[in-house]
Amino acid sequence: MTGPPAARLSAQSPGTAGQMAGVWVTERVYSELHSISRQTLSNWRYRDKAAGRSGAALGFPIYRRFGRAIRYWLPNDAQPAGGDNKGTAA
Repeated sequence: MTGPPAARLSAQSPGTAGQMAGVWVTERVYSELHSISRQTLSNWRYRDKAAGRSGAALGFPIYRRFGRAIRYWLPNDAQPAGGDNKGTAA
């Protein structure tokens, strides 16, 4: 694909549309941007599932499952300025 990554991605919020702008990114991208291991993210998802939650607990990263793919919500204010957003997905 060509063009800026933001042009290819949905900028809808995880909650109500228009509430907050950002993008869904892969687990790898999220872990690299926040210096959190992928295993830690997986452990947090497991704890959510064990507690019967369908999403992230308060204070933890927002994530969703799109089929088998896991995507993390990255608000626009948390994105690196002028950085390459490889691995981002709608």
